[in-house]
Amino acid sequence: MKGQWRFLTVLLAFAGAFAATSSAQVITEFPIPTANSGAIGIGVGPDDNLWFTEQTASKIGIIRLGGRITEISLPAGTAPTRIHAGPDGAMWFSENTRPFIGRVDVNTGAFTEFGLLNAANATRGINSGPDGNVWFCENPGNRIGRTGGGGASFAIPTANGAPAGIAAGPDGNMWFTEFTGNDIGRITTAGATTEFPIPTPNAGASGISSGPGGYLWFIEKTASKIGRITTAGVITEFPVPSGGNGVVGGADGNLWFVEDSDKIGRMTPSGAVTEFPLPPGSAPDGLAAGPDGNLWFVENGTNKIGRITIGALFGSVPVIISAPGAGGSFFKTSAQVNNPSDGGLSGFVVFHPGGASGSSGDMASNFSLGPRQTLSVPDILPSNNLSGVYSMDVYITSGPLPVTVFRVYNDAGAAGTTGFDEDAIQLTDALFTGQHAVLVSPIDSAKFRYNIGVRTFMTGAAITVTVRDATGAVKGVVTKSYPAFFFQQGSAADFLGFPLDANSSLDIAVDVGSLVVYGADADNTTQDPSAHLAKRTQ
Repeated sequence: MKGQWRFLTVLLAFAGAFAATSSAQVITEFPIPTANSGAIGIGVGPDDNLWFTEQTASKIGIIRLGGRITEISLPAGTAPTRIHAGPDGAMWFSENTRPFIGRVDVNTGAFTEFGLLNAANATRGINSGPDGNVWFCENPGNRIGRTGGGGASFAIPTANGAPAGIAAGPDGNMWFTEFTGNDIGRITTAGATTEFPIPTPNAGASGISSGPGGYLWFIEKTASKIGRITTAGVITEFPVPSGGNGVVGGADGNLWFVEDSDKIGRMTPSGAVTEFPLPPGSAPDGLAAGPDGNLWFVENGTNKIGRITIGALFGSVPVIISAPGAGGSFFKTSAQVNNPSDGGLSGFVVFHPGGASGSSGDMASNFSLGPRQTLSVPDILPSNNLSGVYSMDVYITSGPLPVTVFRVYNDAGAAGTTGFDEDAIQLTDALFTGQHAVLVSPIDSAKFRYNIGVRTFMTGAAITVTVRDATGAVKGVVTKSYPAFFFQQGSAADFLGFPLDANSSLDIAVDVGSLVVYGADADNTTQDPSAHLAKRTQ
Protein backbone atom coordinates (compact mmCIF):
# COMPACT_ATOMS: atom_id res chain seq x y z
CA MET A 1 0.00 0.00 0.00
CA LYS A 2 1.40 3.39 -0.95
CA GLY A 3 1.50 6.16 1.58
CA GLN A 4 2.33 9.85 1.60
CA TRP A 5 5.46 11.53 2.87
CA ARG A 6 3.45 13.86 5.09
CA PHE A 7 5.94 16.66 5.67
CA LEU A 8 4.68 19.43 7.95
CA THR A 9 4.99 22.14 5.33
CA VAL A 10 2.83 23.65 2.62
CA LEU A 11 5.76 23.43 0.22
CA LEU A 12 5.15 19.76 -0.53
CA ALA A 13 2.68 18.58 -3.17
CA PHE A 14 1.14 15.22 -2.31
CA ALA A 15 -0.26 12.32 -4.31
CA GLY A 16 -1.71 9.04 -3.02
CA ALA A 17 0.34 7.10 -5.57
CA PHE A 18 3.43 8.00 -7.58
CA ALA A 19 2.30 9.63 -10.81
CA ALA A 20 5.23 11.17 -12.65
CA THR A 21 4.59 12.89 -15.95
CA SER A 22 5.93 11.27 -19.09
CA SER A 23 8.61 13.97 -19.32
CA ALA A 24 10.26 12.42 -16.27
CA GLN A 25 10.80 9.15 -18.16
CA VAL A 26 13.86 9.33 -20.39
CA ILE A 27 14.68 6.43 -22.71
CA THR A 28 18.32 5.86 -23.64
CA GLU A 29 19.53 3.20 -26.08
CA PHE A 30 22.93 1.51 -26.28
CA PRO A 31 23.92 -0.35 -29.50
CA ILE A 32 25.11 -3.94 -29.05
CA PRO A 33 28.57 -4.38 -30.65
CA THR A 34 27.71 -7.61 -32.48
CA ALA A 35 25.35 -7.02 -35.40
CA ASN A 36 22.10 -9.03 -35.50
CA SER A 37 22.94 -10.54 -32.12
CA GLY A 38 19.40 -11.72 -31.40
CA ALA A 39 19.44 -10.27 -27.90
CA ILE A 40 16.45 -11.53 -25.91
CA GLY A 41 16.94 -11.90 -22.11
CA ILE A 42 18.41 -9.60 -19.46
CA GLY A 43 19.05 -9.85 -15.73
CA VAL A 44 20.97 -8.14 -12.93
CA GLY A 45 24.27 -9.70 -11.93
CA PRO A 46 25.83 -9.89 -8.46
CA ASP A 47 28.33 -7.28 -9.70
CA ASP A 48 25.47 -4.77 -10.18
CA ASN A 49 25.88 -4.90 -13.95
CA LEU A 50 23.17 -5.96 -16.42
CA TRP A 51 23.81 -9.28 -18.18
CA PHE A 52 21.98 -10.16 -21.40
CA THR A 53 21.77 -13.03 -23.85
CA GLU A 54 22.54 -12.88 -27.57
CA GLN A 55 20.66 -15.85 -28.96
CA THR A 56 21.69 -15.60 -32.61
CA ALA A 57 25.33 -14.71 -31.90
CA SER A 58 25.70 -17.26 -29.07
CA LYS A 59 27.13 -14.65 -26.74
CA ILE A 60 26.53 -13.24 -23.28
CA GLY A 61 26.68 -9.44 -23.04
CA ILE A 62 27.43 -7.29 -20.01
CA ILE A 63 26.34 -3.65 -19.87
CA ARG A 64 27.59 -1.37 -17.09
CA LEU A 65 25.27 1.25 -15.63
CA GLY A 66 27.12 3.87 -17.65
CA GLY A 67 26.36 2.03 -20.89
CA ARG A 68 29.68 0.32 -21.73
CA ILE A 69 29.10 -3.14 -23.23
CA THR A 70 31.43 -6.14 -23.32
CA GLU A 71 30.66 -9.61 -24.65
CA ILE A 72 31.57 -13.21 -23.82
CA SER A 73 31.57 -15.67 -26.72
CA LEU A 74 29.96 -19.07 -26.20
CA PRO A 75 30.30 -22.18 -28.38
CA ALA A 76 28.46 -21.91 -31.68
CA GLY A 77 24.83 -23.00 -31.45
CA THR A 78 24.49 -22.35 -27.72
CA ALA A 79 21.57 -19.93 -28.34
CA PRO A 80 21.20 -18.47 -24.81
CA THR A 81 17.67 -17.27 -24.05
CA ARG A 82 16.75 -16.09 -20.52
CA ILE A 83 19.32 -15.19 -17.87
CA HIS A 84 19.24 -14.75 -14.10
CA ALA A 85 21.67 -14.51 -11.20
CA GLY A 86 21.99 -17.85 -9.45
CA PRO A 87 22.27 -18.46 -5.71
CA ASP A 88 25.98 -19.21 -6.18
CA GLY A 89 26.79 -15.71 -7.48
CA ALA A 90 27.09 -16.79 -11.12
CA MET A 91 24.82 -15.99 -14.06
CA TRP A 92 22.66 -18.89 -15.27
CA PHE A 93 20.86 -19.00 -18.60
CA SER A 94 18.55 -21.22 -20.59
CA GLU A 95 19.36 -22.54 -24.05
CA ASN A 96 16.58 -22.41 -26.60
CA THR A 97 17.67 -25.10 -29.06
CA ARG A 98 19.78 -27.51 -27.00
CA PRO A 99 19.17 -29.72 -23.91
CA PHE A 100 21.35 -27.66 -21.59
CA ILE A 101 21.41 -24.77 -19.19
CA GLY A 102 24.53 -22.61 -19.02
CA ARG A 103 26.53 -20.90 -16.29
CA VAL A 104 28.97 -17.99 -16.57
CA ASP A 105 31.30 -16.96 -13.76
CA VAL A 106 30.89 -13.20 -13.29
CA ASN A 107 34.55 -12.74 -12.32
CA THR A 108 36.32 -14.85 -14.95
CA GLY A 109 33.73 -15.28 -17.71
CA ALA A 110 34.26 -19.06 -17.58
CA PHE A 111 31.39 -20.96 -19.23
CA THR A 112 29.99 -24.29 -18.02
CA GLU A 113 27.07 -26.34 -19.37
CA PHE A 114 24.78 -28.76 -17.58
CA GLY A 115 22.82 -31.29 -19.59
CA LEU A 116 19.10 -31.90 -19.04
CA LEU A 117 17.96 -35.31 -17.86
CA ASN A 118 16.04 -35.66 -21.12
CA ALA A 119 18.15 -34.89 -24.19
CA ALA A 120 15.04 -34.22 -26.29
CA ASN A 121 14.12 -31.12 -24.26
CA ALA A 122 15.27 -27.48 -24.33
CA THR A 123 14.89 -24.62 -21.86
CA ARG A 124 13.09 -21.25 -21.62
CA GLY A 125 12.51 -19.30 -18.40
CA ILE A 126 15.09 -19.63 -15.61
CA ASN A 127 15.32 -18.29 -12.05
CA SER A 128 16.76 -18.87 -8.59
CA GLY A 129 14.73 -20.82 -6.08
CA PRO A 130 14.39 -20.45 -2.29
CA ASP A 131 16.09 -23.84 -1.87
CA GLY A 132 19.43 -22.64 -3.25
CA ASN A 133 18.89 -24.29 -6.63
CA VAL A 134 18.29 -22.93 -10.12
CA TRP A 135 14.85 -23.69 -11.59
CA PHE A 136 13.93 -23.61 -15.27
CA CYS A 137 11.17 -24.35 -17.78
CA GLU A 138 11.70 -27.27 -20.17
CA ASN A 139 9.97 -26.28 -23.39
CA PRO A 140 9.81 -28.40 -25.45
CA GLY A 141 9.55 -31.07 -22.83
CA ASN A 142 6.62 -29.77 -20.79
CA ARG A 143 8.50 -30.05 -17.52
CA ILE A 144 10.01 -27.92 -14.76
CA GLY A 145 13.68 -28.63 -14.11
CA ARG A 146 15.89 -28.04 -11.10
CA THR A 147 19.62 -28.16 -10.43
CA GLY A 148 21.04 -29.64 -7.24
CA GLY A 149 21.34 -33.24 -6.13
CA GLY A 150 22.18 -34.36 -9.64
CA GLY A 151 19.25 -32.43 -11.04
CA ALA A 152 15.54 -33.16 -11.19
CA SER A 153 12.72 -32.80 -13.70
CA PHE A 154 9.00 -32.64 -12.92
CA ALA A 155 6.21 -33.10 -15.46
CA ILE A 156 3.44 -30.50 -15.39
CA PRO A 157 -0.13 -31.85 -15.39
CA THR A 158 -1.40 -30.11 -18.54
CA ALA A 159 -0.23 -31.78 -21.73
CA ASN A 160 1.59 -29.39 -24.07
CA GLY A 161 1.36 -26.61 -21.49
CA ALA A 162 4.56 -25.00 -22.85
CA PRO A 163 5.97 -23.53 -19.61
CA ALA A 164 7.53 -20.16 -20.43
CA GLY A 165 8.38 -17.98 -17.42
CA ILE A 166 9.26 -18.92 -13.83
CA ALA A 167 9.77 -16.97 -10.61
CA ALA A 168 10.10 -17.54 -6.87
CA GLY A 169 6.98 -16.60 -4.93
CA PRO A 170 6.72 -15.09 -1.45
CA ASP A 171 5.32 -18.42 -0.21
CA GLY A 172 8.57 -20.34 -0.77
CA ASN A 173 7.33 -22.04 -3.95
CA MET A 174 8.17 -21.55 -7.61
CA TRP A 175 5.47 -20.17 -9.93
CA PHE A 176 5.40 -20.55 -13.70
CA THR A 177 3.33 -19.61 -16.73
CA GLU A 178 1.98 -22.01 -19.36
CA PHE A 179 1.90 -20.30 -22.72
CA THR A 180 -0.44 -22.78 -24.43
CA GLY A 181 -1.80 -24.57 -21.37
CA ASN A 182 -3.45 -21.32 -20.23
CA ASP A 183 -2.58 -21.99 -16.59
CA ILE A 184 -0.41 -20.52 -13.89
CA GLY A 185 1.48 -23.29 -12.16
CA ARG A 186 2.84 -23.57 -8.63
CA ILE A 187 5.52 -26.11 -7.81
CA THR A 188 6.93 -26.82 -4.38
CA THR A 189 10.65 -27.36 -3.94
CA ALA A 190 9.81 -31.06 -3.56
CA GLY A 191 8.15 -31.09 -6.99
CA ALA A 192 4.41 -31.10 -6.17
CA THR A 193 2.56 -29.09 -8.82
CA THR A 194 -0.79 -27.28 -8.75
CA GLU A 195 -2.33 -25.42 -11.70
CA PHE A 196 -4.70 -22.43 -11.71
CA PRO A 197 -6.64 -21.73 -14.93
CA ILE A 198 -6.34 -18.23 -16.42
CA PRO A 199 -9.86 -16.77 -16.88
CA THR A 200 -9.21 -15.49 -20.42
CA PRO A 201 -8.94 -18.31 -23.00
CA ASN A 202 -5.73 -18.54 -25.05
CA ALA A 203 -4.10 -15.80 -22.97
CA GLY A 204 -0.53 -16.74 -23.95
CA ALA A 205 0.95 -16.20 -20.49
CA SER A 206 4.64 -15.41 -20.72
CA GLY A 207 6.82 -13.54 -18.20
CA ILE A 208 6.11 -13.73 -14.46
CA SER A 209 7.65 -12.12 -11.37
CA SER A 210 6.94 -11.30 -7.75
CA GLY A 211 5.70 -7.74 -7.35
CA PRO A 212 3.62 -5.20 -5.45
CA GLY A 213 1.32 -6.41 -2.72
CA GLY A 214 3.00 -9.78 -2.29
CA TYR A 215 1.40 -11.08 -5.48
CA LEU A 216 2.79 -12.83 -8.54
CA TRP A 217 2.27 -10.75 -11.69
CA PHE A 218 2.35 -12.14 -15.22
CA ILE A 219 1.84 -10.85 -18.72
CA GLU A 220 -0.68 -12.33 -21.17
CA LYS A 221 1.02 -11.84 -24.51
CA THR A 222 -1.86 -12.96 -26.71
CA ALA A 223 -4.74 -11.51 -24.66
CA SER A 224 -3.02 -8.15 -24.00
CA LYS A 225 -3.53 -8.30 -20.25
CA ILE A 226 -1.52 -8.34 -17.07
CA GLY A 227 -2.57 -10.94 -14.55
CA ARG A 228 -2.19 -10.94 -10.79
CA ILE A 229 -2.32 -14.16 -8.78
CA THR A 230 -2.36 -14.56 -5.02
CA THR A 231 -0.43 -17.39 -3.37
CA ALA A 232 -3.84 -19.02 -2.83
CA GLY A 233 -4.37 -19.07 -6.61
CA VAL A 234 -6.90 -16.25 -7.08
CA ILE A 235 -6.35 -14.52 -10.43
CA THR A 236 -7.29 -10.96 -11.38
CA GLU A 237 -6.69 -9.57 -14.88
CA PHE A 238 -6.05 -6.00 -16.06
CA PRO A 239 -6.27 -4.98 -19.74
CA VAL A 240 -3.22 -3.33 -21.31
CA PRO A 241 -2.81 -1.94 -24.84
CA SER A 242 -0.68 -4.86 -26.03
CA GLY A 243 1.08 -7.88 -24.58
CA GLY A 244 4.72 -8.84 -24.54
CA ASN A 245 7.17 -11.16 -22.80
CA GLY A 246 8.29 -9.39 -19.63
CA VAL A 247 6.80 -7.74 -16.55
CA VAL A 248 8.62 -6.63 -13.38
CA GLY A 249 7.96 -4.48 -10.34
CA GLY A 250 9.72 -1.10 -10.36
CA ALA A 251 11.22 0.85 -7.49
CA ASP A 252 8.25 3.24 -7.74
CA GLY A 253 5.81 0.50 -6.69
CA ASN A 254 4.33 0.09 -10.18
CA LEU A 255 4.44 -2.73 -12.73
CA TRP A 256 6.57 -2.20 -15.83
CA PHE A 257 6.18 -4.32 -18.96
CA VAL A 258 7.28 -4.58 -22.59
CA GLU A 259 4.73 -4.37 -25.38
CA ASP A 260 4.78 -6.01 -28.79
CA SER A 261 3.70 -2.63 -30.18
CA ASP A 262 7.19 -1.16 -29.59
CA LYS A 263 6.39 0.47 -26.24
CA ILE A 264 7.31 0.22 -22.59
CA GLY A 265 4.24 0.17 -20.38
CA ARG A 266 3.74 1.17 -16.76
CA MET A 267 0.74 -0.04 -14.78
CA THR A 268 -0.20 0.93 -11.25
CA PRO A 269 -1.25 -1.96 -8.96
CA SER A 270 -4.85 -0.81 -9.48
CA GLY A 271 -4.58 -1.08 -13.29
CA ALA A 272 -3.94 2.47 -14.62
CA VAL A 273 -1.63 2.27 -17.64
CA THR A 274 0.85 4.74 -19.16
CA GLU A 275 2.87 3.97 -22.31
CA PHE A 276 6.30 5.17 -23.46
CA PRO A 277 6.97 4.73 -27.21
CA LEU A 278 10.17 3.24 -28.61
CA PRO A 279 11.50 3.60 -32.16
CA PRO A 280 9.57 1.53 -34.73
CA GLY A 281 10.81 -2.03 -35.05
CA SER A 282 12.42 -2.09 -31.60
CA ALA A 283 10.66 -5.32 -30.58
CA PRO A 284 11.42 -5.02 -26.84
CA ASP A 285 11.73 -8.34 -25.06
CA GLY A 286 13.58 -9.07 -21.79
CA LEU A 287 13.12 -6.58 -18.95
CA ALA A 288 14.90 -6.11 -15.61
CA ALA A 289 14.82 -3.63 -12.74
CA GLY A 290 18.35 -2.28 -12.49
CA PRO A 291 20.38 -1.48 -9.37
CA ASP A 292 20.23 2.20 -10.37
CA GLY A 293 16.45 2.24 -9.86
CA ASN A 294 15.77 2.30 -13.61
CA LEU A 295 14.30 -0.30 -15.98
CA TRP A 296 16.59 -1.99 -18.51
CA PHE A 297 15.31 -3.91 -21.52
CA VAL A 298 16.42 -5.64 -24.68
CA GLU A 299 15.47 -4.35 -28.14
CA ASN A 300 15.56 -7.51 -30.21
CA GLY A 301 14.56 -5.77 -33.45
CA THR A 302 17.03 -2.86 -33.37
CA ASN A 303 19.88 -4.74 -31.62
CA LYS A 304 20.13 -2.42 -28.65
CA ILE A 305 19.87 -2.36 -24.89
CA GLY A 306 17.40 0.23 -23.62
CA ARG A 307 17.09 2.03 -20.32
CA ILE A 308 14.05 3.96 -19.11
CA THR A 309 14.45 6.18 -16.09
CA ILE A 310 11.75 5.92 -13.48
CA GLY A 311 13.82 8.06 -11.20
CA ALA A 312 17.56 8.25 -10.64
CA LEU A 313 18.65 6.77 -7.31
CA PHE A 314 19.96 9.80 -5.44
CA GLY A 315 21.04 7.78 -2.44
CA SER A 316 20.15 5.29 0.26
CA VAL A 317 19.78 6.39 3.88
CA PRO A 318 20.97 3.24 5.67
CA VAL A 319 18.81 3.58 8.77
CA ILE A 320 15.62 5.53 9.54
CA ILE A 321 14.37 4.94 13.08
CA SER A 322 11.48 5.92 15.30
CA ALA A 323 11.55 3.58 18.27
CA PRO A 324 12.38 3.37 21.98
CA GLY A 325 15.86 2.29 23.02
CA ALA A 326 17.58 1.27 26.23
CA GLY A 327 17.77 3.51 29.29
CA GLY A 328 14.58 5.42 28.52
CA SER A 329 15.86 6.68 25.18
CA PHE A 330 13.65 7.27 22.15
CA PHE A 331 15.37 7.59 18.81
CA LYS A 332 13.90 9.51 15.86
CA THR A 333 15.06 10.59 12.41
CA SER A 334 14.44 14.03 10.94
CA ALA A 335 14.84 15.16 7.34
CA GLN A 336 15.47 18.39 5.46
CA VAL A 337 15.43 18.51 1.67
CA ASN A 338 16.41 21.61 -0.29
CA ASN A 339 15.92 22.38 -3.98
CA PRO A 340 19.05 24.39 -4.90
CA SER A 341 17.76 25.45 -8.33
CA ASP A 342 15.44 27.98 -9.94
CA GLY A 343 13.36 25.16 -11.44
CA GLY A 344 11.22 22.42 -9.98
CA LEU A 345 12.38 19.23 -8.29
CA SER A 346 10.38 16.02 -7.78
CA GLY A 347 11.04 12.49 -6.68
CA PHE A 348 9.90 9.69 -4.42
CA VAL A 349 11.11 7.74 -1.42
CA VAL A 350 10.84 4.01 -0.71
CA PHE A 351 10.89 2.58 2.83
CA HIS A 352 12.42 -0.90 3.28
CA PRO A 353 11.53 -2.57 6.61
CA GLY A 354 14.27 -3.88 8.86
CA GLY A 355 14.90 -7.62 8.97
CA ALA A 356 13.41 -8.32 5.55
CA SER A 357 14.30 -8.19 1.88
CA GLY A 358 12.82 -5.11 0.26
CA SER A 359 10.30 -5.54 -2.52
CA SER A 360 8.37 -3.47 -5.02
CA GLY A 361 5.47 -3.68 -2.57
CA ASP A 362 7.31 -1.58 0.04
CA MET A 363 5.73 1.76 0.91
CA ALA A 364 6.66 4.50 -1.55
CA SER A 365 5.76 8.20 -1.44
CA ASN A 366 6.38 11.06 -3.82
CA PHE A 367 7.35 14.68 -3.22
CA SER A 368 7.94 17.90 -5.14
CA LEU A 369 9.52 21.27 -4.38
CA GLY A 370 9.37 24.63 -6.08
CA PRO A 371 12.44 26.77 -6.82
CA ARG A 372 14.78 27.21 -3.83
CA GLN A 373 12.28 25.63 -1.44
CA THR A 374 13.18 23.56 1.62
CA LEU A 375 10.92 21.02 3.25
CA SER A 376 11.39 19.41 6.65
CA VAL A 377 9.88 16.82 8.97
CA PRO A 378 10.96 16.16 12.57
CA ASP A 379 10.22 12.41 12.57
CA ILE A 380 9.95 10.68 9.19
CA LEU A 381 8.38 7.33 10.02
CA PRO A 382 5.34 8.42 12.08
CA SER A 383 4.50 10.96 9.37
CA ASN A 384 4.00 7.92 7.14
CA ASN A 385 2.14 5.87 9.76
CA LEU A 386 5.25 3.75 10.31
CA SER A 387 7.39 2.99 13.33
CA GLY A 388 10.41 0.87 14.14
CA VAL A 389 13.58 0.62 12.04
CA TYR A 390 13.69 1.06 8.26
CA SER A 391 16.09 1.88 5.46
CA MET A 392 15.10 4.51 2.89
CA ASP A 393 15.93 5.08 -0.78
CA VAL A 394 15.56 8.52 -2.36
CA TYR A 395 14.85 8.77 -6.11
CA ILE A 396 14.79 11.94 -8.23
CA THR A 397 12.46 11.96 -11.22
CA SER A 398 13.03 15.51 -12.46
CA GLY A 399 15.16 18.49 -11.56
CA PRO A 400 18.59 18.77 -9.90
CA LEU A 401 20.08 16.69 -7.13
CA PRO A 402 18.76 17.95 -3.79
CA VAL A 403 20.68 19.07 -0.74
CA THR A 404 19.65 16.76 2.10
CA VAL A 405 20.22 16.60 5.85
CA PHE A 406 19.09 13.52 7.77
CA ARG A 407 19.57 13.44 11.55
CA VAL A 408 19.21 10.50 13.91
CA TYR A 409 18.67 11.70 17.46
CA ASN A 410 17.56 10.72 20.94
CA ASP A 411 14.58 12.88 21.92
CA ALA A 412 14.83 13.58 25.65
CA GLY A 413 11.89 15.97 25.68
CA ALA A 414 12.54 19.03 27.85
CA ALA A 415 16.16 17.89 28.27
CA GLY A 416 16.79 18.38 24.54
CA THR A 417 18.25 16.06 21.93
CA THR A 418 21.54 14.32 21.19
CA GLY A 419 22.30 12.84 17.79
CA PHE A 420 24.26 12.84 14.55
CA ASP A 421 23.82 13.69 10.87
CA GLU A 422 23.50 10.78 8.44
CA ASP A 423 24.40 11.03 4.77
CA ALA A 424 22.47 9.49 1.89
CA ILE A 425 24.86 6.83 0.63
CA GLN A 426 25.59 6.71 -3.11
CA LEU A 427 25.90 3.32 -4.81
CA THR A 428 29.55 4.13 -5.52
CA ASP A 429 30.12 4.35 -1.75
CA ALA A 430 29.09 0.73 -1.26
CA LEU A 431 31.44 -2.19 -0.81
CA PHE A 432 31.67 -4.51 -3.82
CA THR A 433 32.90 -8.05 -4.55
CA GLY A 434 36.57 -8.46 -3.58
CA GLN A 435 36.76 -5.36 -1.39
CA HIS A 436 37.57 -5.19 2.32
CA ALA A 437 36.51 -2.71 4.99
CA VAL A 438 36.98 -2.36 8.74
CA LEU A 439 34.77 -1.43 11.68
CA VAL A 440 36.20 -0.64 15.13
CA SER A 441 34.13 -1.26 18.26
CA PRO A 442 33.71 1.43 20.99
CA ILE A 443 36.56 2.32 23.30
CA ASP A 444 34.71 1.13 26.43
CA SER A 445 32.11 -1.65 26.19
CA ALA A 446 30.77 -0.83 29.67
CA LYS A 447 29.95 2.76 28.70
CA PHE A 448 28.71 2.20 25.16
CA ARG A 449 26.38 -0.30 23.51
CA TYR A 450 27.18 -1.19 19.92
CA ASN A 451 24.98 -2.19 16.99
CA ILE A 452 25.98 -3.29 13.50
CA GLY A 453 23.83 -2.59 10.45
CA VAL A 454 23.89 -3.88 6.88
CA ARG A 455 22.09 -2.70 3.78
CA THR A 456 22.35 -4.55 0.47
CA PHE A 457 21.37 -3.42 -2.99
CA MET A 458 19.82 -5.11 -6.03
CA THR A 459 21.83 -8.33 -5.92
CA GLY A 460 22.29 -9.07 -2.23
CA ALA A 461 25.69 -9.95 -0.78
CA ALA A 462 27.79 -12.55 1.02
CA ILE A 463 30.57 -11.49 3.41
CA THR A 464 33.25 -13.00 5.63
CA VAL A 465 33.96 -11.12 8.88
CA THR A 466 37.24 -11.68 10.73
CA VAL A 467 37.16 -10.37 14.31
CA ARG A 468 40.39 -9.34 16.02
CA ASP A 469 41.02 -8.01 19.53
CA ALA A 470 43.07 -4.89 20.27
CA THR A 471 46.33 -6.87 19.94
CA GLY A 472 45.39 -8.13 16.47
CA ALA A 473 44.70 -11.69 17.57
CA VAL A 474 41.88 -13.39 15.70
CA LYS A 475 38.90 -14.04 17.98
CA GLY A 476 36.54 -15.51 15.39
CA VAL A 477 35.47 -15.70 11.74
CA VAL A 478 31.83 -15.35 10.70
CA THR A 479 30.21 -15.72 7.28
CA LYS A 480 26.93 -13.95 6.46
CA SER A 481 24.72 -13.78 3.38
CA TYR A 482 21.84 -11.43 2.62
CA PRO A 483 19.19 -11.17 -0.12
CA ALA A 484 18.62 -8.12 -2.32
CA PHE A 485 17.47 -4.80 -0.80
CA PHE A 486 17.91 -6.27 2.67
CA PHE A 487 18.31 -4.11 5.75
CA GLN A 488 19.09 -5.21 9.28
CA GLN A 489 20.45 -3.54 12.39
CA GLY A 490 21.08 -5.36 15.66
CA SER A 491 23.55 -5.78 18.47
CA ALA A 492 27.13 -6.74 17.64
CA ALA A 493 26.66 -9.92 19.65
CA ASP A 494 23.67 -10.94 17.56
CA PHE A 495 25.52 -10.07 14.35
CA LEU A 496 28.59 -12.15 15.27
CA GLY A 497 27.09 -14.83 17.49
CA PHE A 498 29.45 -13.99 20.35
CA PRO A 499 30.23 -10.93 22.55
CA LEU A 500 32.45 -8.21 21.11
CA ASP A 501 35.17 -6.67 23.29
CA ALA A 502 36.13 -3.00 23.33
CA ASN A 503 38.63 -1.83 20.69
CA SER A 504 38.02 -4.86 18.51
CA SER A 505 38.30 -4.64 14.74
CA LEU A 506 36.05 -6.34 12.22
CA ASP A 507 37.61 -6.99 8.81
CA ILE A 508 34.70 -7.34 6.37
CA ALA A 509 35.53 -9.13 3.11
CA VAL A 510 32.83 -8.95 0.43
CA ASP A 511 32.72 -12.37 -1.20
CA VAL A 512 29.99 -11.45 -3.67
CA GLY A 513 27.53 -8.61 -4.25
CA SER A 514 27.40 -5.10 -2.83
CA LEU A 515 26.36 -3.61 0.50
CA VAL A 516 26.90 -0.94 3.12
CA VAL A 517 28.01 -1.96 6.61
CA TYR A 518 28.01 0.46 9.53
CA GLY A 519 28.51 0.54 13.29
CA ALA A 520 26.17 2.49 15.60
CA ASP A 521 26.90 3.12 19.26
CA ALA A 522 25.07 4.90 22.07
CA ASP A 523 26.31 6.22 25.40
CA ASN A 524 24.64 4.22 28.18
CA THR A 525 24.43 7.29 30.42
CA THR A 526 23.51 10.18 28.14
CA GLN A 527 22.00 8.03 25.33
CA ASP A 528 24.02 10.11 22.84
CA PRO A 529 24.21 8.10 19.56
CA SER A 530 26.80 8.07 16.79
CA ALA A 531 27.51 5.95 13.73
CA HIS A 532 30.24 5.31 11.17
CA LEU A 533 30.48 3.39 7.92
CA ALA A 534 32.95 0.53 7.61
CA LYS A 535 36.11 2.11 6.17
CA ARG A 536 37.24 0.59 2.88
CA THR A 537 40.82 -0.73 3.10
CA GLN A 538 41.19 -2.39 -0.31
